[in-house]
Amino acid sequence: MANRGLSVQELLGHFKGRRAGIIRALTTDAELFYQQCDPEEEPMSLYGLPNGTWELRLPEEMVPPDLPEPTLGVNFGKAETSLDQWLQTVAAHSDSWLIAAAFSIASNFRFGKKQRETLFKKINDLPTVLEVVKQFYQESPATSRSNSQATSGERMHARQSQVIAQPQEAQEDEEDDIPCGSCGLICEGDEFWIFCDVCKIWYHGACVDMTPEIAGLMKKYTCPNCSRKRPRV
Repeated sequence: MANRGLSVQELLGHFKGRRAGIIRALTTDAELFYQQCDPEEEPMSLYGLPNGTWELRLPEEMVPPDLPEPTLGVNFGKAETSLDQWLQTVAAHSDSWLIAAAFSIASNFRFGKKQRETLFKKINDLPTVLEVVKQFYQESPATSRSNSQATSGERMHARQSQVIAQPQEAQEDEEDDIPCGSCGLICEGDEFWIFCDVCKIWYHGACVDMTPEIAGLMKKYTCPNCSRKRPRV
């Protein structure tokens, strides 16, 4: 990296942008992030970008890379632990990466002791990604919303009580005759189903890699087919 000069405030802006992107992935974009974390794919990393967006991708091929790499393999392990623990684990690793990236840039631009002290004091004044993620879900639990504001997950649990209307073309049929939009099978027993707010189709949770826990955090659900039509942030 060329030493053209970089101020503490400029580097802090880069840090805040990357931090904002990761927070977005783990909170408001958690549905999309969860769906993109395919454990069948190669190990991937979550990158926060200076413009406040995020991306899930393979690490840089350059060795050594220009910046420290985020934790590899965030797309693994989501099925082996609770949703909260998985998100918090990703958040904690992301905090470590943000600090490492900031220190690396500061070192490359030859920040002196006072500049580093100023930078990391300003960083330390911000809540960590982990703290923000914990607070986000504590302040918006599923139980705090009324039925009219129910999340997709809550609507699935309340399917028998008709919290939301079924798709127009299915309203005249018996509820148990609605086929899954993925496998085409009819609802049987107490299977977990979820309704896509975009295409208005019901799916088995297992068919779209969705659990009641992750659905309970969503205000709206978008199925994989509709998600693929949306541009990645």
